Formats: sequence, C-alpha cells, structure tokens
Amino acid sequence: MAYAGWKLGKSRCGVATLATLLLLGGLTGCAGNDSEVAQLEATLEARERSLAQAREEVRQLEAARRSAEQSAEVAESELQQTREELDAQRRELERQTQRARQQAEQQSRLEAEIQQERAAAERAAVERERQLQSRQARLSELEAELTAVQSRISQQEQSNERLRDAVAAAEELLQLMDAEQAKYENLDASGQPVEPLAPDLIAELEERKQQLVREAENLSGN
Repeated sequence: MAYAGWKLGKSRCGVATLATLLLLGGLTGCAGNDSEVAQLEATLEARERSLAQAREEVRQLEAARRSAEQSAEVAESELQQTREELDAQRRELERQTQRARQQAEQQSRLEAEIQQERAAAERAAVERERQLQSRQARLSELEAELTAVQSRISQQEQSNERLRDAVAAAEELLQLMDAEQAKYENLDASGQPVEPLAPDLIAELEERKQQLVREAENLSGN
C-alpha cells in the first residue's frame, strides 16, 4: 500500500516536472526575457529540491516499512516459536500429569493389595493362634487323661499287689489251718491236741488277709 502511494507520488512529480519544463520553454520562446528565465529556473530548482526531498522521504518511508515488515516477521516468528514452546510445554505437562495420575493409581492399587495381604496375614495369624490354643488345650486334656490313666494303672497295680499279698496270706492261712487240723489227729488222754494250737496266729493271718482285700478294693475303686 505504501509502495503504491510512493509510485503514485513519483508519477505526479514527473508530470509536474515535465509541465514545468514545457511551461519554461514556452515562456522562454514567447518572452525572451532573461529575468523571467532566471526566475523560472529558480522555481524549477526549488521544485526539483522539493522533489528530491520528497523522494528521500519516500525512500525513508520505504526503508521504515521494510524494517517494520521485518520486525513484524521477526515478532511473528518469535510468537510462533513461543506458541510452539507453549504447546510443547502443555503437552509435556499433560504427559507428566497423566504419568503422575497413573503412578498414583498404581500406588493406590499396590496399597490396596498390601492392605489385603496384611489383613489376610492377620486373619491367618489369628487362625493359627486359635488352632495352637485349641491344640494346646487338647494336649492338656490328653495329658490330664494320661495322668489319670497312669494314676489308675498305678492304683490297679497297687490293688493287684494287695490282692497278690491277700492271696499269699490266704494260702498261708490255709496251710496254717491244715496244720491246725492235723494237730487234732494226735490227742492226749483228755482229748486235747498234743501239739498246742495257734489260734492267735490264725486270727492274725485272717486279719491280714482281710486288710489286704480291703486295700485292694479301695485302690480298685470298688
């Protein structure tokens, strides 16, 4: 737009210069007056200086326009570069945000899994403790039963020992009674056994036998 105006101004200046020359020639041919010619030449020179000044202004304006266009191009390039950098930063921020979100989700899943495993481990520990206590209780019961059985066995052995002693006492008593019975086969003139009887010994053996039987019954729980 500015360049077209400069061309239009340049064309107008050329037409004005040509018209001035023609006018100068006509006046020179018609008047033939040196003073008028000098005046016209001065006017022409002034106009040429004005034209040169206008051309310089046009050149400066054109240079300013080109500089402005270059500045605008540089600014547009910088703006485009800034836009690209901002887009790149925005994309990187989006990637980082997405990555952070994924990491947070993964961490949440891991924490949930750890919590579940911890809860399962705690339940398993509680179950193991319950089973251990149950086994310990059962072991205590078995130990108590074993102790009771051993006690009964010991009592039974003692009872059997007492019964064996009672049987031995009974056998000894039987032998003693046989011996006492044999004494009645040898009597004196008064009808009494020649060999003295031993009733105290028989009573002692009978008491011992009964005592052993009672002890055996007590030990056996009868």
